[in-house]
Amino acid sequence: MLVTRAEIAGLIPHAGAMCLLDGVVTWDENRIRCVSRSHLDTGNPLRAGGRLPTVCGIEYAAQAMAVHGGLAGKDRGRPLAGLLASVRGVTCRRDR
Repeated sequence: MLVTRAEIAGLIPHAGAMCLLDGVVTWDENRIRCVSRSHLDTGNPLRAGGRLPTVCGIEYAAQAMAVHGGLAGKDRGRPLAGLLASVRGVTCRRDR
């Protein structure tokens, strides 16, 4: 694991159970590959009615984007600023 959960927590504003990613397996200037098992956790704060809705994948992706910006920014001397302003046209083919 290149980046641990503890290191991720230092890169993004999410804390505790809302820090959804467990680690970074690989990353470069253009890509990142993260791992997570928090979707299996019954205490996941995004669960509704005992289920994790598919749309929550957007939050996992947003956190991966934030981690990528933080890691890439370290190489430049400061974190890259980023903003997820809106998500439109998303179609989930499964409910969970």
